[in-house]
Amino acid sequence: MPASLALLQSAATLPFLELVVALDHLRRPRRVPHGASLTESEVDALLMRSRTRGITRLRDAWSVSRHGAESRMESHLHYVLASMGLDDLELQADLYDRSGAWIGRFDQVDRTRMQILEYDGEQHRTDRQQYLRDLTRLDHARDLGYRILRTHAEDLHPLRRQETEQRLSAFLGREPRPLRVGLARRFAER
Repeated sequence: MPASLALLQSAATLPFLELVVALDHLRRPRRVPHGASLTESEVDALLMRSRTRGITRLRDAWSVSRHGAESRMESHLHYVLASMGLDDLELQADLYDRSGAWIGRFDQVDRTRMQILEYDGEQHRTDRQQYLRDLTRLDHARDLGYRILRTHAEDLHPLRRQETEQRLSAFLGREPRPLRVGLARRFAER
């Protein structure tokens, strides 16, 4: 089945969150031959010309999806921020120390406010080398003055959603911003 057909057919059936996750995945750089997926310009063209059931939901999901989420759970984290109107952090940001040496790449960064949001999957705990690399790069970021909030799968569970939103808002020092009515309705879907 062509990727374009699969995308259009999923528009009316997948939950809104899952559409965003799928579209984030489409925006990831490809290591497979061209034709196995859709480019961003192909998705744009598909959304402009299509009139199928669920196309408005798919367009809304495309407006929420972002280039840079490298995992399903990173997509979940930016989805929560987007539902709060606060999804404006830089995704997959490279940070360098004062001498220009690369510190590492971070999931979401606000360079102006010197804040970092990181999603820690199980490999950050169970893989000893990953754990040690994380400690080093997080310490270096703190040395530059960055504040860091680490999130985990439990933080993104629907039953913890309100608590997580409050925690994110407090960490970022920003109140949620209103969304346009149609988009707010998408985030309210269950």
